[in-house]
Amino acid sequence: MSIDGCLHGRLVQLDNSLNGILGRQSEISADPRVHTLLAETLVLTALLGGILKFEGTFSLQTNSDGAVGLLVGDMTTQGALRGYVRVDKDRLATLPAEADSATLLGRGHLAFSVRQGDQALPYQGVVELAGDGLLPAALTYFRQSAQLETRLLIAVSGSQVPGWRGRGLLLQRLPANSNPQAINDNSDAASVEDNWDLADACFGTLGQEELLTFAGTPEAFLRRLLPLSNLSIGGSRPLMDQCSCSRQRVAGYLAQIAAQELQELIEDNKIIVTCEFCRRTYDFDEAQLADLAKLH
Repeated sequence: MSIDGCLHGRLVQLDNSLNGILGRQSEISADPRVHTLLAETLVLTALLGGILKFEGTFSLQTNSDGAVGLLVGDMTTQGALRGYVRVDKDRLATLPAEADSATLLGRGHLAFSVRQGDQALPYQGVVELAGDGLLPAALTYFRQSAQLETRLLIAVSGSQVPGWRGRGLLLQRLPANSNPQAINDNSDAASVEDNWDLADACFGTLGQEELLTFAGTPEAFLRRLLPLSNLSIGGSRPLMDQCSCSRQRVAGYLAQIAAQELQELIEDNKIIVTCEFCRRTYDFDEAQLADLAKLH
């Protein structure tokens, strides 16, 4: 979505994919507060990954000192989405029932990165988690590092029955020189400024409940929220619950481990590797492990 080149935005709707991911991660924690936090992470991953130009995998990851010490959201260029959470159950049990997501996270860092295949590229950004939650940290990154005015709203709701819903909306003001033609097409640069101010004001009227419950199409929702004749809406991209793990990839990781260390990992004549994201298991017997050891 764009308006005269002065801003772009993204609307995300997650239903089936969210339910699949949260359902598997319930093996780690059945606490609905943890599920809500992971759902927010996945919506934020989809929002931020959708505005970046990349080929590969965009990742969002938190590392913090709270009961939820690690959150990971991945999204590929093709729209495959996956997530993982690590929980200190003992610490979680000490928190009051009304503890919010910021309390669950605590303090630490939020990092964004892009991977091309299996090759990790340098982090695009790292920002402090200051104890006030995911969205404030992401907004701090855009304000301080990217120096882009950004508005974010995320709403999630649900349970294992009847299911989860996640919605997210992002508006971002583009630099004045990002589209000179947009300014030339207006009477002056002030009209571009007015467009952002109006869009910002409209965004401020939107609440989480309205974002969650709107029953129309995404285009209808955006046109009602932003009643501007020069609103241009691009095509949609489906997001799917899909993990990137495979037996071949796991075998590649095991092949990098020294033969003696592999032997120490064997239990009942085999090694079982469980993907933390999708919970799929991969078994390797001693003969297969011996073949991997020969690759060193």
